[in-house]
Amino acid sequence: MDGSGALIVSCGGGKGGAGKSLVASNLGIALARLGMRTVLVDADLGAANLHTMFGIDQPGATLGALLDRRVRSLEEVAIPTGEPRLFLVPGTGAVVGAANIAHAQKTKLLAHIRRIDADVVVVDVGAGTAFNTLDLFDLGDVRLVVATPQLTSVQNAYGFIKGAVHRSLRAAAHTDEERALLASASDRTETERGGHSVARVEQQNPQLAARMRAMIAGFGGAIVGNQVEGPAQRNVFFALSRMARDFLGVTLPVVAELSLDTDLRRSITTRKPYLYTFSTGPIAKAFGQIAEHVVSANLAEIRSARAPVAIDELPAPRDDEHGVDLTSYLRREVRVAVDWPAELRSGGAAFPVRVVDLSPRGALVASKAALASGGRIELLVAYHPASILGTVRHVRPGYVGIEFDEAHEVLLSSARR
Repeated sequence: MDGSGALIVSCGGGKGGAGKSLVASNLGIALARLGMRTVLVDADLGAANLHTMFGIDQPGATLGALLDRRVRSLEEVAIPTGEPRLFLVPGTGAVVGAANIAHAQKTKLLAHIRRIDADVVVVDVGAGTAFNTLDLFDLGDVRLVVATPQLTSVQNAYGFIKGAVHRSLRAAAHTDEERALLASASDRTETERGGHSVARVEQQNPQLAARMRAMIAGFGGAIVGNQVEGPAQRNVFFALSRMARDFLGVTLPVVAELSLDTDLRRSITTRKPYLYTFSTGPIAKAFGQIAEHVVSANLAEIRSARAPVAIDELPAPRDDEHGVDLTSYLRREVRVAVDWPAELRSGGAAFPVRVVDLSPRGALVASKAALASGGRIELLVAYHPASILGTVRHVRPGYVGIEFDEAHEVLLSSARR
């Protein structure tokens, strides 16, 4: 992790009860245990509950004190959580109108979150697609979308991602004329393709289109699955990731999956975060994976990617996918989560990688190799006798998406064993 200022992580989702606060609280603990001075901000306006998850009954002054001008900074209301290096800015809950802050208050809140003196700031935002919620989510350098495998949760998660992308794109429009052009370029359908909107804008304003591409390339999102039972449910999150890439142009890898677990649920009712009791096991490892994803982020690179500079054009939209039914799309192709060592070769160089997601026709690999979209690669997977040829289709810090030249059903069969 490098760059200046705190790295901001936002935790959001389309549906209440998906586990945003559960992820945010335990992620904060995991980051603090990695030596990071971490501040949790409960920005679930009107429904704040992070203090309750830490067993704190009366948090005292809250985030609302800043908005009401009773304090000058969020540090003044930050309280210890009991975990070394981890502090909490409590939110305002059960107060009528707390979620309906004015534009000036929102702007003030966003600015003060950016100013918090910490290594990492984790912002727990509310559910839904209200503009205040989306703007708080888009504040994150690393943006985590939390969802459960149920179809309604996945549908709402996709709607949330789409709303966050559109709000992010709005920041690319600098004038009222550009904002009007951006609005008119959207066809406002559930399965609208981001490439289509960019192409429509390109015809009238190439500079705005370039800024839109920069915002899409630097979206910096990831998916956390919760309440997972078995491989079939895990595949739903990879389908959500694929749909966000194909329709919106953003890359959101699945960084962790939390199984449906009695002890994890009990940690909520007992008001004692899971990592306070369990430091080992699959769920503790999953929280550690999220923390590692955060600290491996290159802050300067992420913020540079969101700067208004021209980047390569998005892949051309395929008409056969425009207008496809969401439910059918999610069930379209089987994908399997794996953790395989491999070697990726490109341009005469070889890089150690790990395959984390596999389908018959492609793979997502964790890699820090500097590769370009469209480049040719050779993938050598451990325990697989033959090398696999393919093309790089999407790149983001830490991950490379590869499309194989031909289907490899044998490889997928090995993953299912």
